[in-house]
Amino acid sequence: MLVLFLSIVNGKYGLNVGSVLYLPYLIAPPIIILKLFKHKKPSLSTDYNKNLNPIYLRPTDILLIFHLIFSIFIALLRGIAVLHQNEISICNNYLKYVEPYLTVNSPAPFGKMQIIIYLFYFTPIYMASIYGLLSPNTCQWLHSLSLVHSGAAMQAQITHIGSSFHSRTPYIQRVPQELNVQLIFWAINLSLLIGPQILSIRCFNIYEFSEEFNDSNEVPKVFTQKVLKSE
Repeated sequence: MLVLFLSIVNGKYGLNVGSVLYLPYLIAPPIIILKLFKHKKPSLSTDYNKNLNPIYLRPTDILLIFHLIFSIFIALLRGIAVLHQNEISICNNYLKYVEPYLTVNSPAPFGKMQIIIYLFYFTPIYMASIYGLLSPNTCQWLHSLSLVHSGAAMQAQITHIGSSFHSRTPYIQRVPQELNVQLIFWAINLSLLIGPQILSIRCFNIYEFSEEFNDSNEVPKVFTQKVLKSE
């Protein structure tokens, strides 16, 4: 909804009476998110904090961190490209050969607004998630953040991929048909779609989280209660 509203405001016709009708849908989600973050977060006891495996013994988290670093690079690459920093050739080549859809000059620049959201909103989330994976014993908020981010990323990527192939998108601005270009496009966009879902599952996977503690067979009370409820 944020992408839709910003695209309308920055588009050919600007803010009007019709676009104001979107405001309730723009205001309600942040209120719900704030309530979500105010809920009591799961906490770990002091003993379990001491026994938490270091990052080099958590291969799943290492892979997720590499994915988040890759996502930051793509967000910067596409963000700089749509902001018309023409002196950087790699950005121009990406727009020209991989995602020409981002150059579409329409009355409402939805694609460009989506990439700017990635640059200024998703990039800080990627950075916070890296920190959360490096210090999970002090970052219980990562559970809620990953859930919100996974939903936003899924909506954003499905819309973006669909628009890149849509019949109403000018043919020359759809994804080129060359195999190598198609592979690059799908690799980038599917990783941006699937990665946040895996991160969210990782943060909410009780059994995985509890297995990372070495010196005790007990499960923290907070996790035990959660497992019993799920059963």
